[in-house]
Amino acid sequence: MADENEAVATVDPLADAATDENEAAVTVDPLADAATDEDNLYEDGYVKGTADYIKECATPMTIAIQGNWGVGKTSLFNLVTKEFQVKVESKEDDSPDEEKYCEGIIGVEAIDIGQRAASNPDENLFDTIFVAVLSKIAGHDLKTVENVSGIASVATQIISEYAVEDESEGEENAEDGSFLGGILNALFSAEEEKKSESEDNAVSDEDIEAFKNAITDALRQSAEEDGKTEDSRFVVFIDGLDHIEPKAAVDIMEKMKTFLECSRCVFVYAIDETAVYDGVRAKFGDKVDEGRRKMFFEKHVQVPLSIPTSSYDLDKYFKHLLKDEKERSGEFAEVANALLIAPTPRTIKRHVNTMYENLSAFEESGNVGSASLAMLFAAVILKVESSKGFDAVANCAEGDMAHFAENLNAALESLGHDDGINWEMLPTLWRSKEGIYVDALKRGDFLSWIRKLK
Repeated sequence: MADENEAVATVDPLADAATDENEAAVTVDPLADAATDEDNLYEDGYVKGTADYIKECATPMTIAIQGNWGVGKTSLFNLVTKEFQVKVESKEDDSPDEEKYCEGIIGVEAIDIGQRAASNPDENLFDTIFVAVLSKIAGHDLKTVENVSGIASVATQIISEYAVEDESEGEENAEDGSFLGGILNALFSAEEEKKSESEDNAVSDEDIEAFKNAITDALRQSAEEDGKTEDSRFVVFIDGLDHIEPKAAVDIMEKMKTFLECSRCVFVYAIDETAVYDGVRAKFGDKVDEGRRKMFFEKHVQVPLSIPTSSYDLDKYFKHLLKDEKERSGEFAEVANALLIAPTPRTIKRHVNTMYENLSAFEESGNVGSASLAMLFAAVILKVESSKGFDAVANCAEGDMAHFAENLNAALESLGHDDGINWEMLPTLWRSKEGIYVDALKRGDFLSWIRKLK
């Protein structure tokens, strides 16, 4: 801590934080908590590396993107999808540019199952995925299926019959949109007719395998038609699995593996390992021990990929968030890295928005410059994340600097890692880069904001 005898002037951000009298007041620009397809967070190469792995991995493959809510799983989906897209200029002047997929990618289907569950609580979630995926592969919309598990029971006969017809009546079947399109039209029609029948018809492994082979053949033909390589694949992003009941998520994963996991397919889920464990326990009971829950996860997920929150490029991210205050992005990044144990895009946006809200209120009584914004950001983080910790620091801030210096160390030691804050790192916010001297202006700004927020 600072020397007790150190003389430091108290700084009031509202009065004289702006060193240049012509400095403009900070522009308030609230941030929406929405996913993005612009890479403003990851270090160079991470998104491309993830996309390249999906393009080159063996198939079938299932990847789980893991991380707490708000870490940016949906944004990572969007960024990877963007890596797969190639814009082709339209030949007609008045038509929009056509989007195609790069070498190695046949197609992409992204489904936010959490959003679907919220908007349609009675919907069969796997049916939603099943129909969306097969419609995309077939090239046109298909009817909703009420009994997906019965599909494989009629798959073998329809596939064999259609394959024979396809050889002799290629032009007629071409109107269906694709090889799989004709099969699925017949298959879905057969399912409609089966609705009145008993649902206890056995589904053999051979039926399921034949159906999955038909999907693989359709993807092979699609790749050939598009001039793609032999190992090109179809990618399915399932977002929001960690936003539904864990048991429902586990059911979806089991059915995906049973009916859709086949060569040329890569599935990418947004779900954490702990959510899968909870789902397995809910489905099979507490008799399933942790080892078996782990085995279930490993059976259904070949690559558990955790969002690398520790390698976020926060300087880059704050340049994007602050816009008119880009030159101060480094100061904000230092605050977030020092105080927050696990900074996430959602948490950071929340604190920036709260800072702007307070700033708007303070501007009513004076022109606030940008020089002390990072210290206001720090004070907001403490208040939002831990009222107990904020009150402890605010009590130390009462009185002069000597009182603050004498009491802060004891307060920080008692707080530890309370509510996700690195309390012991707080004094680094007003230390010089060498860590020897105290930046009196920064510390004064911080204390002034603490007093005002209290």
